[in-house]
Amino acid sequence: MREGDTVARQGGDEFVLILSEIREGDDVPVVAQKILKAMSALFDIGGRELHITCSIGIASYPKDGAEKTIATLGKLKAMGIKLSIDDFGTGYSSLSYLKRFPIDTLKIDQSFVRDITADPDDAAIAKSIISMAHDMQLRVIAEGVETEAQKSFLQQRHCDEMQGYLFSRPVPAAEFETLLRDGHNCVT
Repeated sequence: MREGDTVARQGGDEFVLILSEIREGDDVPVVAQKILKAMSALFDIGGRELHITCSIGIASYPKDGAEKTIATLGKLKAMGIKLSIDDFGTGYSSLSYLKRFPIDTLKIDQSFVRDITADPDDAAIAKSIISMAHDMQLRVIAEGVETEAQKSFLQQRHCDEMQGYLFSRPVPAAEFETLLRDGHNCVT
């Protein structure tokens, strides 16, 4: 870690890592190496899950070249890091990523969850993402679940996990630990 870098525990095994040395023009392998170096200096990184935001992390795929990006992600997986595509279905996400990138989890963007019980198109998209991901042996997390109706819809379609205000608003790490200690079910 360098001066200006920040790490904050978010509760459980989730951390926010802010690295001052990562620059906008850095390619995927450079960024991955910087992240791995910082993470391994702080804790054993085996079993951690790295969320790649489609609009940011994978956007550099065409620039860096497929083989270079796939090799970098393969190195991360070999170190025991699970890979997740965040905000799937938005930004630069592509079905080709699912086939070529060694990922473990898809996170359905909240924009498809928001009107899942009222908009047939959102319902069809969410249902298709869940089905396709399961057929590819991937886990699925739905973001932005705020109502029991959304939760029920997703459970009926076997969504693996959900996150959103229905379970808990964002809270400081100390409050999160208290919620867990008191048995509050913050996740499903």
